[in-house]
Amino acid sequence: MSRFAIAGVVAVMFFAGSAAADPIRVHVVKDAKSFKVPKADSVRVVCDAPEGTTFATKLEGSGKLDRTSDVSETADGTTKAGTGRMEYEIKPTGKGMVRFTVTAKGPNEATPKVTVFEFEVTD
Repeated sequence: MSRFAIAGVVAVMFFAGSAAADPIRVHVVKDAKSFKVPKADSVRVVCDAPEGTTFATKLEGSGKLDRTSDVSETADGTTKAGTGRMEYEIKPTGKGMVRFTVTAKGPNEATPKVTVFEFEVTD
């Protein structure tokens, strides 16, 4: 392997490692009260529900759905049954209002539960 190839690999490892180590601020939302966040931050909406719940989402405004996580809990070396947590991470794309609607329907529920989360993106 040439010196240039080795130098390139080392440079990529350095920059990739430093980018991964940079923290970001995440606002974790657990209720439907509106709030404000700077454009550089992210917003995580946490939805706890029984296992088997189905979720549908709709995002409106100056944000994009950056990540969806289906979260399992592990304690004492065992994954707990019955947990149905979904987390949605929203990245602001500009100033303005963001409206994120989550519709959750549990396995034993006749009517889905609709929750609307709103926040304003500032500079």
